[in-house]
Amino acid sequence: MIWLLPNIQVVGDNTAIAVVVFALFLALVNASIRPILHALSLPITILTLGLSAFAINILCLHLASELALSTFQTGIVFTDTLTAILGSIVLAIVSSIVSKIIG
Repeated sequence: MIWLLPNIQVVGDNTAIAVVVFALFLALVNASIRPILHALSLPITILTLGLSAFAINILCLHLASELALSTFQTGIVFTDTLTAILGSIVLAIVSSIVSKIIG
């Protein structure tokens, strides 16, 4: 995602470590908090025809970024909201491809 979106800044000395730390926190957030958010926002998701799922993805991306930065002082930072929206779209596309491959 870093190479696709130019406005993502890597914080830390090593880019690979920063990406791995962010990915670990994103996996943790997606496994623990995201299902709860989706369940709580189901009525809003129905009313907005699924657009609130992107808002949940953006929230999860920002939360994972903040957790990585506050815990290990390394990670990635989204410089503006448009980058977070595009990151949410990339995340949705990649997760749907992976879910189709896995089954």
